[in-house]
Amino acid sequence: MHTLLAGEVVPIDQPGTCGHPPAWRCLDCHGKPTYCISCCEQEHRQHPLHRIEFWRNSFFQQAWLRQTGLQVHCGHGGTPCP
Repeated sequence: MHTLLAGEVVPIDQPGTCGHPPAWRCLDCHGKPTYCISCCEQEHRQHPLHRIEFWRNSFFQQAWLRQTGLQVHCGHGGTPCP
């Protein structure tokens, strides 16, 4: 019960709002929301310094946003160089 209350269990079999399994969680977003990999990348384009975790078998493991495919472009209005 303590594990459930601590938020350490993720219902992988239940899809997120996009229909994909939510295996990623952000420690810095309010409420520690869970995301699928593409939603996590999209939600963090403007927050590249947030700390995330990935659900691995039976626990959350520290991860990097670059593992979601996030790329930070510093010039050209946030778009890749031409």
